[in-house]
Amino acid sequence: MFSLDTIGGIDETALVGIAGEKGVEMNTTSIIDGFIHSHYTNLLSIFSPDDLFAMATFYIGGKINNTQTFTAGVVTASGTQYILMIDNLTKFDAFANEIKDKETFGIFSDLYESMYHIKETNTVVENETAFMLYLESNKTGLKLFKGNDAFNSWKRKKVDEDGNIVDNPCN
Repeated sequence: MFSLDTIGGIDETALVGIAGEKGVEMNTTSIIDGFIHSHYTNLLSIFSPDDLFAMATFYIGGKINNTQTFTAGVVTASGTQYILMIDNLTKFDAFANEIKDKETFGIFSDLYESMYHIKETNTVVENETAFMLYLESNKTGLKLFKGNDAFNSWKRKKVDEDGNIVDNPCN
């Protein structure tokens, strides 16, 4: 997790998971500007349902410093790197409030694999396309950026009218 300090630096809090476990508890008493994490081998090549739940939990708990600049990042063993940001606060507020309890979140989580077919065995393109459809269909209010291998260029993504993932020049 990270926060920007008053002179433009970054204060980070490193969280270490348990070897072999898929998740890391991301609890904080501080207000944060974002979080970045990794998915190791045999995990998703895109954000997981738990990643979206973490964003919702931070938002509902008042832990996001600025919703216009809050950043959630993931780097995966599949060679992908993504950033999620809030694009429409009204939609994100409704989405976050809808999934804020574990029971409802379980339904959204189940949709990942059962309806949208986002799974560890998919290709990067299959997961990326399905994830974009998930974001749009569930009116999450989130926008996805994909980074290059050098992490110095990030392009917003969208689904075109043919169902393909393309760059979205409108950030």
